[in-house]
Amino acid sequence: MLAIALGASQLQLGLLGLSWVIYLLGCVAMGTLSDRWGRKQLPLLACLLLAITYPLLGVMPSFWSLLLLYCFAGAAMSLFWPPLMTWLTEQPENRSLLGSVGTYNVSWSIGLGLAPLVGGLLAKRSLLLPPALPLLAMPIVAGMLLLAGSGRHKTKQPEGWHTPRPLAPTFLFIGWIANFSLFFCVVLSGVFLPKVTTEMGISTVVLGAVLASLGIARTLMFVFAGLVPGWQYRLWPIVIALCGATAGMLAVFWSASPAIWVAGFVLLGLAVGLIYTSSLLYTLDLSSSRLGLRTGIHESLIGAGGVFGPLGGGLVAELTGNMKSPWLLAAAVPFLALLAAIILYALATTRLKRQQGSQSS
Repeated sequence: MLAIALGASQLQLGLLGLSWVIYLLGCVAMGTLSDRWGRKQLPLLACLLLAITYPLLGVMPSFWSLLLLYCFAGAAMSLFWPPLMTWLTEQPENRSLLGSVGTYNVSWSIGLGLAPLVGGLLAKRSLLLPPALPLLAMPIVAGMLLLAGSGRHKTKQPEGWHTPRPLAPTFLFIGWIANFSLFFCVVLSGVFLPKVTTEMGISTVVLGAVLASLGIARTLMFVFAGLVPGWQYRLWPIVIALCGATAGMLAVFWSASPAIWVAGFVLLGLAVGLIYTSSLLYTLDLSSSRLGLRTGIHESLIGAGGVFGPLGGGLVAELTGNMKSPWLLAAAVPFLALLAAIILYALATTRLKRQQGSQSS
């Protein structure tokens, strides 16, 4: 909304994805660095930088100064998330990895889901209010980090969870690819939906409610995925999730009704909840070596979705002159990820059967 208020074009809105370039580059480096420095120090520094940066977004005089500060915020975020994720494997031994991932996902999802709704309400009063919220929130987060234990325990797997180790790397790559495709859709929607609703005369409250539906659905799926075992290391949940995301993005593209948009974003939110849990779980479960690097890659692929979603959507909108065309692109990306998942799984299972056949003979 701040960029729109400064008169940003569709293509300039797409340039906001450059902040995700900074984020994805930082994630790999910070994830690896957290293996050396520990899990607390970098997130605490991030809280300080974000408490300073976000309030300044509301007073930037031009789009380009806003973009520059937005990129700095992306760098600060890369200090926070990879070390925090790696910390999940170092919780008390009575906590399962699935339970730790589920609690973590629900926590950040509730905050991210409420943000569009609260931001929409505050924006009706002043566009300066939403960016000022981190000034209050970051000290609270920093205090919670300081009070948290140091970890250094290895979380356990749930009883009865038998990881098919020969296929574990394949599921890791499938999870990463699928996660990229869905965050491509999420960030694209977050960038271009405000522009569409502004052009259509839809209020910021309705916009916030539409985006909040994605967060609510994602949170509900996080709860389910964190509590219910049996879906891990299986292909069919990933197939259903990616099909749902594709259908949801097509619904947003074809319809001009906010009610239909809500249905589309609910499908996307459910897909994100399952796929993100899968990607993070497989990242943390594979092995303890190079754990920080893998969490950095996990987050950097989310950042890559944040880069190519807005840039691709902006380019398509400029070329077609259709402000809804970004969602046609958004429908294509998870569909391509679905095809990639099926091909990777088929190749891996075929290779495994050949290996087992050669060993038995």
